Amino acid sequence: MKNMFKKFIPLFLLVGPLLLSGCVLEDDDVQPPLETGLQTMQSTRGDERTYYVLLPEDNIAATQVVSSAAADEPKPLLIALHGTGGTHERWTDEQLGYDLIDAVGDGAVMVFPNALPDANNSQQWSFAYDFEFFLDLIAELDKRGLNYDPDRIFVTGHSSGAGMAHEIGCRFGDIIRAIAPSAGTLISTECVGAVAVLMSQGVNDRLVNVDIARGGRRFWVLYNGWEEDLTVPVEGSPCVDHSLLGSPNTPYPVYWCEHS
Repeated sequence: MKNMFKKFIPLFLLVGPLLLSGCVLEDDDVQPPLETGLQTMQSTRGDERTYYVLLPEDNIAATQVVSSAAADEPKPLLIALHGTGGTHERWTDEQLGYDLIDAVGDGAVMVFPNALPDANNSQQWSFAYDFEFFLDLIAELDKRGLNYDPDRIFVTGHSSGAGMAHEIGCRFGDIIRAIAPSAGTLISTECVGAVAVLMSQGVNDRLVNVDIARGGRRFWVLYNGWEEDLTVPVEGSPCVDHSLLGSPNTPYPVYWCEHS
């Protein structure tokens, strides 16, 4: 998957950078600028939530008050959602399996939120309150003055985190630029806006059946205006690109990566 993220990053970076529109905060609202590390916030629901921020090594400043050179090209924001039972450490600890950080490098500001424990004390994303938390998180990052391009917010996730990435892309297509879910599928059918999609699925997945995932693929292909049966292989990978026909010059391609 490391190579696929490298190949798909140019699709993530399709939208030209825009100057950030800052907001003026009252003195009581001013907080220390974000630095790489684990952060704590209060959700609208009243829960204490945590998320890990990873700033690029070449990041000039973590706040919106940056030099003109840095402000000309703010980095994308990539939010990554762990699977059931995981935490941000699935992304930040190289021994635990996810290699997203190596693939992205300094190409984006990365944020890894943590789910709350469920009734079985397992970290699990919830449709009941985590969509609100997602909006709370964006608002928190803005309040903390994180410097990123608001037109290039991307969401990826694995397993239950992939299901959340699908749903966030559907519900907040007016906010999100693209999603890259792995081993998960979409449940909703009424979406807002549009997102580019890089969807990967294993044919031997015993939790998310590949046929169910193919249904999610079909939805995104048709929703974004493409032909379901018309694809072209992506060189050097098990992926195909559905983005051949449809609305002229649409900026919302759909990649499908079916693997063993």
